[in-house]
Amino acid sequence: MPSHKLEFVPGTILEPKLRELLLTYFTITVLEKLERIGGRITFTLRPGPRKARREIQEIESDFISFIKNFQGDERELRVRLEPLRVKQLRGLAKEFKIPVKSKSTAAELIGGLVSYITASKKWTNISGIPPKSNS
Repeated sequence: MPSHKLEFVPGTILEPKLRELLLTYFTITVLEKLERIGGRITFTLRPGPRKARREIQEIESDFISFIKNFQGDERELRVRLEPLRVKQLRGLAKEFKIPVKSKSTAAELIGGLVSYITASKKWTNISGIPPKSNS
């Protein structure tokens, strides 16, 4: 951040414009003490508060049902999940009742989701028997 320091040696009298400016923020006693014993005034410029964060969009129910009925390969699923934010991935994991660590990164969450969602297909390939439907 850009800043500027004004050093005052004891006995320095403040310029009238600077004195007027400083009186809006400090008492006359403080300014007299600055003139008497010296000191430093530091001006620092910094940007204002950050813009409000974008609201996290909720995951649409259509997308959730698509993921629940997903039949493609892992790569395709990863491509679908990568644009999601961490908070959205956590919501998806919660929807599937998958426990996740609070400090999980997006890559870890995607890996866990992909593993869970494609597990049924993997076991079907291993055993040769399709899973029973829960309906």
